Amino acid sequence: IPNAKSGIDYIQSVGYRRFTIGADLGSLQDPTAISIIEDLLVPAPRWGKGYVQEFEPRQQTLVQAFRLKVGLDWPVIVDAIRRVKNQVPDSTLWVDTSGIGQPVGAMLKEKGVMFTGLTITAGDTFKKVDHITYRCSKSYLISYLSTLFQSGELRIAEGIKDAKEFRQQVEDFQ
Repeated sequence: IPNAKSGIDYIQSVGYRRFTIGADLGSLQDPTAISIIEDLLVPAPRWGKGYVQEFEPRQQTLVQAFRLKVGLDWPVIVDAIRRVKNQVPDSTLWVDTSGIGQPVGAMLKEKGVMFTGLTITAGDTFKKVDHITYRCSKSYLISYLSTLFQSGELRIAEGIKDAKEFRQQVEDFQ
């Protein structure tokens, strides 16, 4: 943005609003959980060094979380994940590809659903395997979530069912 008085060009920032969908595949006794996080970065009404517009603090908010019924067939679960992904345009989808997640991931690929696979492991590491696959320990995941909550970088929107239980599970994880 040129400034007629000073002759200085200001660089205006745009920011973004994007969504990340996570699918934690269940088992025979454990439901599949799907969550959606809104990630928002908004330009601030101020200019920083180099006349570049600054940003407000990044806001990440869990805006949707639900569980599917226990005992659903995998094709039904795959279709539910596909429908959620299609309803949230320009979102990224992360799928738990541990254990049963491998064949479910193959089913998602057959349906043309783009996703990043996350294999949950033991230990305490996070590693990129290739451009669409990561390996991450459960302790790393929980520790990272806990840090985000404690710092206020990740919030839970009002009205999220089981929000209190979710927070407690993160805090109680050993």
